Order: sequence, then C-alpha cells, then structure tokens
Amino acid sequence: MKTETFKSSKTDNKAIKHVSKTENTASNKSTLNKIKLFVRFPIFLCHLNNRTNKILLQTTSVKLVGKLSSKVIRFLYDPGSKQSFIPKNLSRQLSLNKVGEEELFIHTFDSKVPTLIKRTRVQVKIRDILNKDEVVIETFEIDEVTSAPLELALIDIINELKPKGINLCDDDYSVFGSENISLIIG
Repeated sequence: MKTETFKSSKTDNKAIKHVSKTENTASNKSTLNKIKLFVRFPIFLCHLNNRTNKILLQTTSVKLVGKLSSKVIRFLYDPGSKQSFIPKNLSRQLSLNKVGEEELFIHTFDSKVPTLIKRTRVQVKIRDILNKDEVVIETFEIDEVTSAPLELALIDIINELKPKGINLCDDDYSVFGSENISLIIG
C-alpha cells in the first residue's frame, strides 16, 4: 500500500496517509491535504500488541471558528469516509454558514436497506490550536456524531509508542481536554 507524507509549511509537523485510488477534484485534494496537517501523528488505525489490546483512532483537538463564536473540539479524521459531519447543536452554537441541503443514503451496520435522509451542508473554519493554520471545509449537520465515550491513550501506551517514533499530537489532555468527538472529517 502506498503512503504519502505531508509537512506543514509553518512547522515541522507531519501527517502520513495511506493512499488508495479515488477520484477527487483538485479543490478537494487541496482541502484534504490541509486537513492532514492538523493530524500530526502517523497512526491511522493502530492495534497495539500489549496487555490492553487498544485501538487508537486518529483524533486531535482543533478550534472551530464560526460567525459568532469559536470552540475547541476533538475531531476524528476518517480517511475511509466520503463525507464530514458535525452535530447540529454545535453548528447552531457557532452560527455556521448554511451552503445547501442534500439527500444522503446512510448505510449502517446490520441493515440491508440504506436510509435516505435530508441534511443541511454548512461551512466551518478549522484552526490548528498550536500554529494557527486554517482550512475551511463543508460538512453535514447530524443529530449526534457519536455517543461512544472517548478513551484516551494511557501513559504506558504513550511511552510504548514514543521509542517507535510515533508521537501523539496532543497527549496532554489537561491542556487540550478529553471531550468526545465533535466532528468527523472524511
């Protein structure tokens, strides 16, 4: 499998992405490349062979900037997803710009028939907390991104990853918070 490495123009932060052949427009590629710069650790889905057998998801904390306010949130970068999603209440709290509506087919686990839903598409500015890089994306409003609690990496897992050259982007949860995932970017 081929990988691509992206480096921020303002910092030495890097992101690595496993690449599969997909059709993307030039503007989508540019936006995706900027988003990858926010995720500064090379874990896409990492199964660790230790006592706890944890799976680490590729998340980071960023600031979402709206018309009336901004908020630091945690987002999940899902390279396998075709769309991005934000909770409707967060979108309204930030007064995000509505750019349209679209009907989506939602295929869930253990369902034989997809559900057709109409969703509002909004525009959101994402700002890196550390170096202030910004990117604007379009995302769909949904009722809830996930109700699953976020388990943060334990210090022994962090200490196991560092000698292997794997650095977590924001492992100081007292600074960046341990809030659940509020945005999925695909």
